[in-house]
Amino acid sequence: MNTSLIEVKDQFEVKYAVIGTFNTSQHASNLSQINIKFITVDNENIRPSFDLNFHSLNTGKIYQLI
Repeated sequence: MNTSLIEVKDQFEVKYAVIGTFNTSQHASNLSQINIKFITVDNENIRPSFDLNFHSLNTGKIYQLI
């Protein structure tokens, strides 16, 4: 698996730079064709839900790819 720095925003529109872990070696500039396994925010690995949002169990925040 490969990792890359990607940008996400939470439900309050606050932007974050987080680590994304992918199944394939693609560049983060082409997110529509990447299979993201999970993002890592504050040492929590968060898997995407069926709507491609990332729901944190630790903080309750909902992250979305930008």
